[in-house]
Amino acid sequence: MRILFSLLFLGISLVSIAQSREIPQSYKDYDYLTHKYEHLDKDFKIHIESVKFDSIMTKYQYAPQRVDSWRDSLSVVLMGEFGNWDQQRIASNRISYSNLKTSYYLWITPEEAKQMAEKRGFKHPYRFYEYFRYHENKWDKEMRGFMKKLRKKVASVSERKDVLEMDNRSFLGEALKLSPQRVKDFLELREKRMKNRSRRW
Repeated sequence: MRILFSLLFLGISLVSIAQSREIPQSYKDYDYLTHKYEHLDKDFKIHIESVKFDSIMTKYQYAPQRVDSWRDSLSVVLMGEFGNWDQQRIASNRISYSNLKTSYYLWITPEEAKQMAEKRGFKHPYRFYEYFRYHENKWDKEMRGFMKKLRKKVASVSERKDVLEMDNRSFLGEALKLSPQRVKDFLELREKRMKNRSRRW
């Protein structure tokens, strides 16, 4: 199990390194959830003519056979909107951020994550993520108590000795890395992919 956690941490680290190149701060600070999109409605549903969509795919060299989901189509629309890969990626990640991702950080179910967010007035999952990750000074009493208990849970399984003293962002990174449900889902996904590969041979 210790080796598995090490491999998972390595994967997260590699992704972080790949994303650590310099991106304009204005791109990071921009509020993509309130942007007035040309081809997305207020619920981020896509409304675009096929001719326009195809022209964006051609311009930015998307492979048609690889655009087969809402997330893929969203990527195309956002490239047409912003015209650069950095903003496309950031906007896509924020728009498609889910209660499932929150559940991995907080060690709860997606439904519980949704309820926690709605109780605090957050309609979009990413807004709740901003709240518990970046705005510790705005946490209500219940949230503070929840995070204190979570920190103890994470400390009980972490090999690190400083979990109780970590700043909030570092702590949440550790919580995500060790999330029991995320590890379980990762293993199931990996097993599924391995089975699909073996069938091709």
